[in-house]
Amino acid sequence: MLRLAAVTGEDSITDLGAGDGRVCIHAAKLYGARAWGVELDDAEASKFRKHVEHFGLESLVRFTHGDLGQVSAQDLVDSTTVLTLFLLPEAIESIRELVDQFLEKKGNRVVAQVWGLSWRQPTRVEHVGSTAVALLRYDGGAPVEAFAAAAAR
Repeated sequence: MLRLAAVTGEDSITDLGAGDGRVCIHAAKLYGARAWGVELDDAEASKFRKHVEHFGLESLVRFTHGDLGQVSAQDLVDSTTVLTLFLLPEAIESIRELVDQFLEKKGNRVVAQVWGLSWRQPTRVEHVGSTAVALLRYDGGAPVEAFAAAAAR
């Protein structure tokens, strides 16, 4: 996900549905990027916290134990350049407005695993190994209306 997003040390990653924190931890360890993970599940949240402490990444990785609905569009747009999603379609749909606002900013990127953004065309699609798992990248800079108009043609 991070390679497809072309992450650098200048990026700030937000992983919604962060699970045990592996995307955030890899972003910090491999690229020196700042990362923020949001996870609802108690067991996964506990693993996330332990992993961050184990690797001593508290200065680069922050964590919120809570619901996706707690993430404000302003905070996301102001502090994030790469948004990663490994969520079920219903969860992705529930944050559609948030994702659209994030993608209005040129240079921002979203990488979704398996289920993409049903209302947008991905910029790139990459398959993982010989599996049917797809990573989908969406680049920011155009309002969603531009995608809808292009699709209608």
